[in-house]
Amino acid sequence: MVAEVIGQGTVPAAYLLVAIDLLLSHWPDSHTAVVPFVACPELLCLDRQRVVGDNIQMPDIFGLKELQQEPAGLVSLESLKSRPSRRLTLDQLLDFYAMEEYSADRTVLIDLLQGAATRLGPPQKQSNLGDPEFMVLHALNRIDPNHWRKVIVQTADGPEEGWEYIPPAAERDHLKPLQDEMQERNANARMERFIRIALNDAGRSSKVFAGSAVKWAQEVANKPAGDETEQWIREEAIVSAAMIVTRDGGTDLIATHGGWIRETFRRAFKGKHDPAHRMRDGLQYNPIAIAFVGTALLLKNRFEMADVRTLLEAAGDDNPAAAQGFSYVAGILAAVDERLPRALLRCAFSACVHPVQQWGMPEEDHKARLEARQREVTGAIEAELAWLDGKQDEPAWPAFEPSHAHSRHHYSLSERRRELDDLEKRPEHYTDHQAAALWLGKAASIFDVAKRPWLRDLARAYSNWNGVANGSGLDEEDDPDRIPDEWNRAYFNLLARCLAGLTIPQIDELALGLILGLPGEAFFDVTTIFVRRVDDVYFNGTDLGDVEAVHIRTTLARRLLTSRQWEWQRRDLSDSIFTHLGPALAVLLFNDYGAFLPSKCYLLEKGIDRLPPFLPLLQELAESGPFLFMATTLLNVLEVSPRPAHLPLIFAAAQSWLAAHPDDTEFWIGQAIGRRVCLVIEAILRLAPNSLLPDQPARHEIDDVLGKLIRLGVAEAHRLEKALREIQ
Repeated sequence: MVAEVIGQGTVPAAYLLVAIDLLLSHWPDSHTAVVPFVACPELLCLDRQRVVGDNIQMPDIFGLKELQQEPAGLVSLESLKSRPSRRLTLDQLLDFYAMEEYSADRTVLIDLLQGAATRLGPPQKQSNLGDPEFMVLHALNRIDPNHWRKVIVQTADGPEEGWEYIPPAAERDHLKPLQDEMQERNANARMERFIRIALNDAGRSSKVFAGSAVKWAQEVANKPAGDETEQWIREEAIVSAAMIVTRDGGTDLIATHGGWIRETFRRAFKGKHDPAHRMRDGLQYNPIAIAFVGTALLLKNRFEMADVRTLLEAAGDDNPAAAQGFSYVAGILAAVDERLPRALLRCAFSACVHPVQQWGMPEEDHKARLEARQREVTGAIEAELAWLDGKQDEPAWPAFEPSHAHSRHHYSLSERRRELDDLEKRPEHYTDHQAAALWLGKAASIFDVAKRPWLRDLARAYSNWNGVANGSGLDEEDDPDRIPDEWNRAYFNLLARCLAGLTIPQIDELALGLILGLPGEAFFDVTTIFVRRVDDVYFNGTDLGDVEAVHIRTTLARRLLTSRQWEWQRRDLSDSIFTHLGPALAVLLFNDYGAFLPSKCYLLEKGIDRLPPFLPLLQELAESGPFLFMATTLLNVLEVSPRPAHLPLIFAAAQSWLAAHPDDTEFWIGQAIGRRVCLVIEAILRLAPNSLLPDQPARHEIDDVLGKLIRLGVAEAHRLEKALREIQ
C-alpha cells in the first residue's frame, strides 16, 4: 500500500524523510524497509539536496547565534544530527541492491523504478541527477550488478578488494556534455574567485597572475555566463582583470593589451547606476570604481590626456560610483600631476548640481533642462582639460545651489517671509550634497595642507553654503529641521586639517566663526565632528600647537555651556543625556559616544602625555555640570593613565559632585562613581606616593573627599584612607 501511494507521488516528502529515520532506526532489515522510498525519484533528488544543505554553514555576520536558545522538548539539535538519515542519503542505499544478498528486494525495486520511469517520461537533454526523470534511470543502472566491477582500493589498513560503479554508455554520453559544461563553469568560477581576491589584496597577485587573468578575461568576454547574476559577476571579473593588469602587469603587458583594457573600462563606465555605490565602500561589486582605479593606474604608467579626459568624465557623471575608487588613487594622481585631484573634485562638484523637476512641468521641458545642465558640466570638464594643458587659467570652484534649513519648532516672521520669497523664486536647481560629500570624503588621504594649500581655498569656497545648509540664518537656540550630515563629516574633516600653521585669529575666521554661527542641535552635531577631527590632527602630530588646540576646544565648550540644553541638564541632574548634547560633551572630554554604546575615551597613554594644557577646561566643565554623564565620561579619561598632575582636577570634580549628590548612594555606589574616584587616586598613590604626603597641598583635599565617601559607604574609600596612613 505504501509503495502504491509513493508511486503516485502523493506523500509529502517531509513525512517520507521522517519515515526513513524511523525505518533505519527500528526496522530489522532496514534495506528492505526503504525499498519504497528509494523507488521515489523525487525523494531521491530532494534527499540529495537536503544532505548538501545540511552541510552548508551560513556566516554569522551579526553574532546572532550567541543569542539562540534551543527550546526544551523531546527533540534536540543533537538528536536530529544523530539520526541515521543524517549520515546516509537515499541514493547511497542504491548500492546495496546491486549485491546478490538483496536480489529479491532488487526485483521489487526494479518494478517500482520502472513504474516511476513510465510515469515521469524520458529525461530532457539538460536533465541531470537533480531531475527525477534522469535520476530514475540512474537508479536502475546503479542497482544492476552488471554495471559493477571489482577493483583494488587503498585503505588505512592497506590495499583491499572493493567494487566500482561503471555507468553504461548511454548514461556517460548523456552526462558528458553536462560534465564538460560544469567543468568549464567551475574553472571560470575559480578564476573569478582568484581575481576577486587579487582585487582586494595586491599581495595575492603577481605579474604572472595578471597575465593569466587577462588571457582568461579575453577568452570568456563574448561567452554567455548562465543567468543574469552569473553574467554580472563575469563582467565585474573581466573589469577587475583589466585593472589588475594595470596594477601588477608591468609596462609590456599594459602596452600589449592597452586597447582591450581601455575598451573594457569604457564599457564599465557606461554600466547601470546602482544606489548602493553611494553607501558601500570598496571596489568589490562596483565596476565603475574599478575602472576608475584602472584608468588612474594607466596614467601612472604613461601620461595620456585621453585617460585624463576619461577620469574627468567619470567624475562629471551624475552617478558618484567612481568616488569609491578615488580614495585608492588620490595620492597616485597627485604624484602624477598635483593638479589632477582638484580638477576631479571640481568636475564632481559641478555634476552634483541638478535641475529641479517643477510640478506641472512637461517632461520634455525637464529633459531639455537636464541636457542643458549636462552641457554645462561638459563645459566644466573642457575648462579643466584646457587648464591642465596650459591653455587657460585655473577654473574657480563651482557654486552649490543654496539649501536653506528651516526651524523644526516654529515659524518666525523673518523665516515666513523668506519662505514666501523662496516660493516666488522657485529655485531651478538643487545640490546633491551626499554625492559631493562622497567625493570630498574619499579625498581625505591627500588632506595635507602644507603640501596642498589649495585645500584652504576649497574650504573657504563652501563655507557660506555649509553655514546656510546647517541653519546659520536661524535663531541661536533654534533647531534646524535637517542638516547635511554626510557633507558635514567630510567638510569638517577637511576644515580641521586646514588649521595647521594658522594663527588664532585666522582659525577664528576660517573655522570657529562658522561653527559658532550654527543654531541649537546643529552646533552640537558639528562640534562633535570637528573637535574629533582636530584631535586626530593634534594628538597624531605636531602640526597644531598647544595654544591653538586649547583655544578651539575652549571656545566651543564655552558656547556649549551657554546652551539651553546644558542649563536643563545641569539643573535636572538627570541620569540620562540629551541626544545631541551627549556626543558633543563627550568629545570635549575626549570620548566617543553613540546612542547604543557607552562613552569611551579615545586617547591612549601617549595621548595623556599631552593632556595637561586641557586640564583647566576639563575642571571648568566638571564643576559646571555635576551630573552622571559628566562624571562617567571624565573618569574614562582619568582612568587611562592616572598622573599626579590630575589630582587638582580629581579633587575639584569630586567636591562638585559631592555638593550636588551629598546623600545619593545610587550615584556614588550604584553607579560606581565613588569606587572609580578612589581607584584613580590609588593608582596615583602607587605611581607617586610623595605627592600625597601629609605636608602636600593635595593631602587636605583628599582627606576631605575620603571622609565624605566613607560616610556614604564607599568601601574603596576606607581602603584608600588606610593606605594613606601607611605613608605618613
